[in-house]
Amino acid sequence: MGAEHGHDDMEVAISDSVAFSEVGRVLQSVRMDSFLIDMRDKDQYDFLLNLLDSTKKRSRDEEALFAITLKALSEAVSKIDIMYHHALLHNIFTMCIWYFDRYTRDAVLDLITRLAAVADQYLRECLQMLVNNFTPPGPFIPFMEQPRWLAKKKEIYSQLHETLKTIFDTVPLAPRMLKDIIDRSMPKLFDNKAVSAICKMVSFVECMLGLDNDRIWDLIGPSLLEKLVYLLTELDVNITWEDILQDEHSKGIFEMELEDLDDDEDNFGQGNKVLFGGNVCADKLDGLMVVVCEHLKSCAEHERLPKVLEPNLVQSRNKLSLRSSDIYLGTVSVNLDSRDRQEHQNNPNHRIIEEITILLVMDPRTDPEPGAVLSEIVCEFDILKTIFRSHVLRVHKSKFAQFIMFYACSLDPEICGLEFAVFLTDIFTKKEEDAIARISAVSYVGSYLSRARFISPDTVVGVLERLVNWCVDYCYLQRNRGMKANPIDHQIFYASCQAVMYVLCFRLRSIMDYPNLKSQLFQMPFRVILTHPLEPLKVCLPSIVNEFLRQAKAAGLFNASVDSAPEDAVESDLSKAFGGLNRLDVFFPFDPYLLKASERYIRPSFEFWSLVKTTYSNNSDDDDDDDDELGDLDAPRMNVGSLDDHVEIDLNSDDDIEYSMNKMSITPLHSFYHPMSTNRESGLSMPPRIRPSVSPPS
Repeated sequence: MGAEHGHDDMEVAISDSVAFSEVGRVLQSVRMDSFLIDMRDKDQYDFLLNLLDSTKKRSRDEEALFAITLKALSEAVSKIDIMYHHALLHNIFTMCIWYFDRYTRDAVLDLITRLAAVADQYLRECLQMLVNNFTPPGPFIPFMEQPRWLAKKKEIYSQLHETLKTIFDTVPLAPRMLKDIIDRSMPKLFDNKAVSAICKMVSFVECMLGLDNDRIWDLIGPSLLEKLVYLLTELDVNITWEDILQDEHSKGIFEMELEDLDDDEDNFGQGNKVLFGGNVCADKLDGLMVVVCEHLKSCAEHERLPKVLEPNLVQSRNKLSLRSSDIYLGTVSVNLDSRDRQEHQNNPNHRIIEEITILLVMDPRTDPEPGAVLSEIVCEFDILKTIFRSHVLRVHKSKFAQFIMFYACSLDPEICGLEFAVFLTDIFTKKEEDAIARISAVSYVGSYLSRARFISPDTVVGVLERLVNWCVDYCYLQRNRGMKANPIDHQIFYASCQAVMYVLCFRLRSIMDYPNLKSQLFQMPFRVILTHPLEPLKVCLPSIVNEFLRQAKAAGLFNASVDSAPEDAVESDLSKAFGGLNRLDVFFPFDPYLLKASERYIRPSFEFWSLVKTTYSNNSDDDDDDDDELGDLDAPRMNVGSLDDHVEIDLNSDDDIEYSMNKMSITPLHSFYHPMSTNRESGLSMPPRIRPSVSPPS
């Protein structure tokens, strides 16, 4: 048996025809008990087995014969029997197509496609063989970053995807079986062979996500994304802050994140930023985040991120105009008395973002044809929201995995960006949610609105209104109960207050650039919250409180005397109690992103504290003063005990205390350490400072 390439098409056709006939005859001749098989037929079958040996190295001529034999087998699939051809099938299903040229790969994959179509026979084995080829073999791993191999990898993935698509079109059971096989074949999270493990994991996920262009993804995409986010989270929580950075332990929340703008070449506030690498878990996570971000980018470019505007998006926009009487508090719905309700109804801040809502509804992308009904089509972002809620929102010590939501929102701020903000706010305000989920959600929305450059000021003000109104209603509910500050009993309230103040630290100045938004913000009832006997200013983190009051004073946000923490206080007992064992009070999930390779996807849309314009830096003189103030970051920190010795701040007085950022200290002692460096000749030079961001327990 044999075939060879001739000098013209006729010779090739004749040679192939002979090979096809001979292979079919040999397969048929061994479909009997071994003692009945003719010895010449057995020798030819053994030759066929040797030719298809998956471990054998082949010359160019041998590979040409190998490819023709594969084509012959494709034509003779009906004659293959698992009882008599078990060894032959084993050789086929253990082939690694990475060793073959394109012509041979096409022949192998065509054979696999035909075998998969055989009823109730080889589907699982065929799918397993294809999934096994999601990752390159070990000897190729060191070369996978070379341009030649990158091109070959892309070509192989394309062939695998096309083969799977063909199988899905012919075998209805294939999608569910493929999902199970992918789930079981995912490379191990923790492998002693660091380099190969990272490459295999990243390559596997890259090929898996490449299925997004076909109907396959509509059928199994949600479950694959769920598995992927689970992997990201598992890697994330196995990275400790001691592995990432070490810092002085007496920094305030804003001091920990100051960049050197003089060396910032890309205008993104990075400066000499210290990024994290060298840890196996971190490198795996970094590589996977790159692949996921590329997948989301591809979805956005092909308009698959939000395929259509769902009906609830218009509702989401309208939710930013909700009256306080529509908002639930915990397990009860607040009913204000007539005098209080009249006060609320007369408050113009309830008209917030009505103009933007009208404009958005008139957007041609969101306005259906007359009589048309917007169908609820499951899209990538909806899948991500569901997965985020079940796998990330409540995860303990998540630092990076949540940024897939941040990046997805940045790709479509008008739809995804707004939806995520409202999604988080809805979780916070829903009475059915448990306390940890609500606290985590409001922490997320506070961090998200502060850090996302792509979120418009009107959206920020709209969400702030919902949070402020919720807090006000909570205060009215408690006012006749003789309640005092109690961080444990009112944890949700303090979390929402802290989120509001945190957002305003980042956004107050930008909101003031819009007269209508400034007017709406300034008429929100902050005084009701801040002067309430629950005393949120004593319970929330001192550094956030002080920065908020400093900016509020400069902006004239409200006219009242409020008690503040001393500027050099560490934390009060009340503040520590609010955070609880897992420090929910220092959970800011969108802190600066420190993974090396994937950081480039986050940076352009991320707001760094050093680039924030504050209300007390309205001119160059003020900016110079701030620079002088920040230059003293290496100065010894004062650790003062309690907030009981609070000072009274009159926001109308120019003689009030100045809040010095270099004296803020919020982090518990000995919680983490990392070095800082300053260059006295060139000014402040240090990486962005972040604290261990601690999320609620799972």
